[in-house]
Amino acid sequence: MLYQLALDRQISPIFALVSRQGVLGPAILVTFLLSLLCLNLGNVSQLVTVAGTCYLMSIMGLHLGLWLCRGKPYVLWPWCSLGFFLVEAVVLIVGGLAWNWRDFLVGLLLPIILMSADVALRRLRFAPLQPNWWTQRYYNTNYSRNNPDFVVLQVIVLVSLICTTATISWVIRDFLDRHSANPQNSLLAILLVTLSFTGVAIACWTTLPQIIAIDEARKQARNLFITTLDTVPDTVLVLDENGTISQTNAAAEELFQTSVQELLGQNLSQILICYRGKPEQWSIRSEQSLKVKQGLRIVESTISQPFNSQLREYIVIVRDITKRKLAEEELGQYRYQLEQLVLERTIELIRVNQQLQQDIIKRQEAQEQLLHNSLHDGLTGLPNQRLFMERVQQAIEHTKQQNNYLFAVVFLDLDRFKVVNDSLGHLLGNQLLIAISHRLKSILRTGDIVARFGGDEFTILIEEIEDINTAIQVAERIKKVLASPFQLNEHRVFTNVSIGIALSKPDYEQAAQILRDADVAMYCAKALGKARYEVFDSKMHEGAALLLELETALRHALLKQEEFRLDYQPIISLTTGKIIGFEALIRWYHPERGLISPQDFIPLAEETGMIVSIGQWVLYEACQQMHTWHQKFPTSRPLTISVNFSGKQITQPDVFQEVKHILQQTGLEPSCLKLEITETLLMDNFELATTVLSQLTALNVELHMDDFGTGYSSLSYLHRLPIKTIKIDRSFVTSIGSRGENLEIIRAIVTLAHNLNMSVTAEGIETVEQLAQLKALQCDYGQGYFFLPPMGGAEVEILLAANLCGKNFLKR
Repeated sequence: MLYQLALDRQISPIFALVSRQGVLGPAILVTFLLSLLCLNLGNVSQLVTVAGTCYLMSIMGLHLGLWLCRGKPYVLWPWCSLGFFLVEAVVLIVGGLAWNWRDFLVGLLLPIILMSADVALRRLRFAPLQPNWWTQRYYNTNYSRNNPDFVVLQVIVLVSLICTTATISWVIRDFLDRHSANPQNSLLAILLVTLSFTGVAIACWTTLPQIIAIDEARKQARNLFITTLDTVPDTVLVLDENGTISQTNAAAEELFQTSVQELLGQNLSQILICYRGKPEQWSIRSEQSLKVKQGLRIVESTISQPFNSQLREYIVIVRDITKRKLAEEELGQYRYQLEQLVLERTIELIRVNQQLQQDIIKRQEAQEQLLHNSLHDGLTGLPNQRLFMERVQQAIEHTKQQNNYLFAVVFLDLDRFKVVNDSLGHLLGNQLLIAISHRLKSILRTGDIVARFGGDEFTILIEEIEDINTAIQVAERIKKVLASPFQLNEHRVFTNVSIGIALSKPDYEQAAQILRDADVAMYCAKALGKARYEVFDSKMHEGAALLLELETALRHALLKQEEFRLDYQPIISLTTGKIIGFEALIRWYHPERGLISPQDFIPLAEETGMIVSIGQWVLYEACQQMHTWHQKFPTSRPLTISVNFSGKQITQPDVFQEVKHILQQTGLEPSCLKLEITETLLMDNFELATTVLSQLTALNVELHMDDFGTGYSSLSYLHRLPIKTIKIDRSFVTSIGSRGENLEIIRAIVTLAHNLNMSVTAEGIETVEQLAQLKALQCDYGQGYFFLPPMGGAEVEILLAANLCGKNFLKR
């Protein structure tokens, strides 16, 4: 038993006298000699009692351990071991009753003392007490503890033990018979010794199959371990506690480029330089370079903790990771390149995101600026028409939700702003608009809004007012603040505004409606003399509606040209009393309203621009009619036709070609055509008028100045114009009475005209007194109801057919 324990390194070899060859013979021999020495020198009964007790205790411990390990593959017949344990316990109890109790107690304590002594000896650093000292000294590397002759050896030991027990029993009996006086004690001692050795023999016989099974299991486990090692692709090394290779697998030959036999017995620290000292000091996992015949390899080694605390064996797994490291290095390079690429892309993305954010901010700013520009005037910075209309619409919606909510819209238009633009230029005109916008903002209340509606028009929304007086006060402040001059560079400019005010009403649905009414009120203020304000009422809207209806009817009439007629009023020579020509006067015969006075539709035609087309029609019809009369009623002196020429006509770029073309179409001699132009037209467009009039004069068309004295005249320019005749307005002629009113004015006009080699024609002669005064003032021509009223074409033909043109109309 001690021998087997020593082989398994469960007890120090010093107690088993383990030899190099692992033979039990020397141990048995020494044990027998020591037993004889103890028997000769000591008390035989005490020695037998102690030795028997120790043996029985050891055997009982073995059987009890086998029974407790029942179920293990290496344990056979566990219940037999329990039976032997019970038999041995009976023997121990019977012996204990027969022996001295002190010797019995010593036998019981001796195994415990041996185990304690073994533990103490293991802790001592005395070399002969360490198992390695014995194995290194006597064991060779080729020794295998599980020799094939182990079973035979156990059988020999068993037979030798039985024979030795029998021989010793007879020797002891004879010896005791000669020296002991108590034959019963000697017989009992011999019986006990015989029984003890018989028990040992029986124990050996019963444990022999157990030992064989254990040995077979170890062989199978070892073979399985070796087979498993060879199937493992990695190199597996089994090391002892000093790091010496005791076993390895076939993969080690390929890794270390040497045979397994050369590797066995070498210290791993000589092959792998990272290992220093004993395995227990090595790191569990490490990587290092391995130099072999083919070059350097990178290996990874993993060392396990000893799986047997007594054997102190370590398993090291060495794996060739050269390819993995190269792959990892290449992968690391790829990863680095990828990280660099990702970093570059990230930086680029950050830059692009920043640029995008800047673009978004710029776009938002641009959108906000566009929105601001779409709702504000670019010149003055004021809200524009769109924003103002939205605010007015909101105010209208507010009135529907709150009945007592009132607001007003103020519409402003600058008076004679065109004069500033034409005289000082558009740049100073824009500066004037900016300055006006600043002044308008200065007089507003908080919450009110002023907007540039377009051109020289401004609008103001006044909210939350009690009545119209609040809006009137605002209009008064506007007139006052704009009365001060504006300093535009070196120019001081004065301006006035015409103001229209419209108060909110429940029937307003759209912002355009109240703006329309305020605009109508503003035009009423202009019509009443400008530089004033007017509050809208329903009559203004009716007038505007009638005016719009009249404009629509006028356009319709102009398209068809079937509703216009020409009347002809004779022009009489105040010297001879004869008819020298006619003045063509347009008449509009509306199919529903009847005759519409020229005073009603001519200003409307001037304002809308339709006067150009109307003037062309009148010129053509008058020339065509006069040429027809010349052909039908020839006289010694051809009659002339006078046609009023509008200011818009004179400003047309092709007016000269138009007149020339009509004369050519109708066949009328140019000398028979008289064009009447107002003095205001000449003064407003002097340079243009001079050029056009010169061209017409060169065509032999005679020019007359109509309504002289009623407008703005410049006498210094009058002599520079190619005017042949001045026509005195009927307002001067009508005032001539018995008291001679306006007589001096007419005298001055006639004198001025004659001094400039111009003739004079008086309009509106209706009484004898008027005729007498004009003749006394040497006026050349006249026309009026005193002579003949305007007549249609048929009536004129009757007059011409009766040869009344030669009649003296001065005599009644």
